[in-house]
Amino acid sequence: MTAINALEDGFVLYDADVRLVLCNETYREIYSESADLLTPGNRFEDIIRIGAERGQYPEAVGRIDEWVAERMATHCAANTEIEQRLPNGRWLKISERLTPDGGIVGFRVDITALKQATEEAEAATISKSAFLATMSHEIRTPMTGVMGFADMLLEDPIPDESREKVHRIQDATQSLLRIINDILDMSKLDAERMEIEYLDFHMPSLITDIMSMFKEINEERSDLSVRFETDLSSDFPGSVRSDPTRLRQVLVNLVGNAAKFTSAGAVTLRGSLEKDKSGGEFIHIQVTDTGIGIAADVVDELFTDFTQADASTSRRFEGTGLGLAICRRLIELMHGEIGCNSTLGKGSTFWFKVPYVPAETDVSPSAAGNAAPVTVFETERPLRILVAEDNDINQRIIGAILTTFGHTFEMVGNGAEAVRAVDNKAEAFDLVLMDVRMPELSGPEATRHIRRLQGAVSGLPIIALTADAMAEHAADYLAAGMNAVVAKPIDRAALALTINEVLGESVHVPVATDGVGGGGGEVLANDDTAEEAVTHFLHRIGTDDA
Repeated sequence: MTAINALEDGFVLYDADVRLVLCNETYREIYSESADLLTPGNRFEDIIRIGAERGQYPEAVGRIDEWVAERMATHCAANTEIEQRLPNGRWLKISERLTPDGGIVGFRVDITALKQATEEAEAATISKSAFLATMSHEIRTPMTGVMGFADMLLEDPIPDESREKVHRIQDATQSLLRIINDILDMSKLDAERMEIEYLDFHMPSLITDIMSMFKEINEERSDLSVRFETDLSSDFPGSVRSDPTRLRQVLVNLVGNAAKFTSAGAVTLRGSLEKDKSGGEFIHIQVTDTGIGIAADVVDELFTDFTQADASTSRRFEGTGLGLAICRRLIELMHGEIGCNSTLGKGSTFWFKVPYVPAETDVSPSAAGNAAPVTVFETERPLRILVAEDNDINQRIIGAILTTFGHTFEMVGNGAEAVRAVDNKAEAFDLVLMDVRMPELSGPEATRHIRRLQGAVSGLPIIALTADAMAEHAADYLAAGMNAVVAKPIDRAALALTINEVLGESVHVPVATDGVGGGGGEVLANDDTAEEAVTHFLHRIGTDDA
């Protein structure tokens, strides 16, 4: 008994009839409210029942009979480990096992410090997520103004020199958006909130689209002479089942890095189908460049969070050091591998492989890679739109976009005014564009009020316009009754397409043009070709969070 009392953990032994044989002093101290019951011969069921009646077990409050039955079943199984909270906030890990003679031996290990550390870590993650969402909102809100006014300037008859400056403003804001998206992606990955989708799509078309995009960008720069080449093996799969959005994100990052560090020569993407020793098939992608290469002592650190090959203050190339770390995590989420081979001064090869899963449905090769970008829409019928937005600059920009589309609108400054406008004017509006963060009533709160109104007006389509691009928050907006979400800075094509979706009709028909902001293009047929062209354009303008 002296040895048992020397244990730091609680120790207890019950016989085959589930009666107490012995316990140590630590066990008595843990269950102080029931200490007088811990005498040899007392039944386990009686001990825990009286303990529950005395408030020994918080989880038994209001349900003692049910709790006793559950605890008896776990105890008699004697092959499980459970956690138990005591009234004083203490947490125990309970381990119970059968003895050869049918008895039950148990240990009570104090895990309070571990639970507190876990709770603090979870609270910190929640706090960080909230902070990043707020920062995303606060940064994207003024960026909406910058990008919106840049778009408006391009519609004015300005000199070519000024037009070029506006394009540079757009490039700069897109770069800032990519940085924000990298930070948000890293936050979601840290919080284990990034989910991989499995959809059927045509892999070669995705690759062609990406390489064509970089080829076009390169052709616009007179200071570079880089070829973009694609080499897919004869057995490279066409239709696959994976996550096209995340694969595209990885490919854009790898090809983009290769292009950034290569001033002459070629960037070559090679694709093949490989088998491992167990017979499993993998899609293997390599992106090879003839650029500056990477020192051997740096290669192993490339996929580490916040690491850059050149972290000096005099470094030549921009970047957060998050892109490759995000690629690594995404590929690992898809049960794949990623790596790099490089020689300083001679170029690099970044590669990854992911499991090959054939598509479950017929997927035709997409014509998106050859489709003309769509930046202009013709409006089939004008809409009457209610806009709820508290920011003056955003009001001007949203109003300008809707006017360009040919719609009329009424502007209100908060959610409460939006509810009153919908309630008082009944069928006056075709849909609502609702900001999320507003005074008096937020967008989700206003939506809930509208959904509770009487009559058909309660079903009025509502699109959330938000600078909070966190995916989990978008799910909250939809749960509040909103029909769709469009992120700020607002992309006109995305807004036009979303309005079509929520109304269930082609209000906006895409127009192919040969320039920015120009009209007079050919109206695309309202068929799969038009949809592919719009999809291609949306892919070209940024990541899924933008």
